[in-house]
Amino acid sequence: MQSSRIGRLVAGAVLVALLAGCGGSSGPGSDPVGTVKGLMDTVQAGQWDKLPDYACAAQKDQIRQQFESLGSGAGGALGDLGLSDVGDAMKITFSNLDVKEKSREGDKAVVAVSGKMKLEFNKDKLKELVKKAAEAQGQTVTDAQIDMALGMLSGMGGLEQDMTQDMTVVNEGGKWLVCE
Repeated sequence: MQSSRIGRLVAGAVLVALLAGCGGSSGPGSDPVGTVKGLMDTVQAGQWDKLPDYACAAQKDQIRQQFESLGSGAGGALGDLGLSDVGDAMKITFSNLDVKEKSREGDKAVVAVSGKMKLEFNKDKLKELVKKAAEAQGQTVTDAQIDMALGMLSGMGGLEQDMTQDMTVVNEGGKWLVCE
């Protein structure tokens, strides 16, 4: 198996999390700040399947396509594996968060988010996930090949990064939803 497939697998999982905004929660809130906080709680809880609930109509399809490209059957990088399997292999945590409404005009608001984000990998679970994904794609990989590819990820995991982002949130049908 090529290391690019492993990289695509991990990058895709991270992209899904970041695409929606940056772990559970009961869903989008009745205010912009509550929605963004709920989204971040959902990500931190690893509830990947709930991310589309936080997306505005204009972005929902894009997020669903990201989910489909990763899993749920033929054609997906994960085969029959689900995004919960990815969530078991990596964890995103947030700390020192400051989430506040920056501006609002009608049904559109901007929420400023700052703090720290940490991405950690469970190498054993990730190794198992990569093996299953390779099998789903009809490929065979050795432990040595996976270890080499996962070695490239060692610099990514466990490091805290400063995070500063403005998120656009819109009110659709009485719910504030992220619309990046």
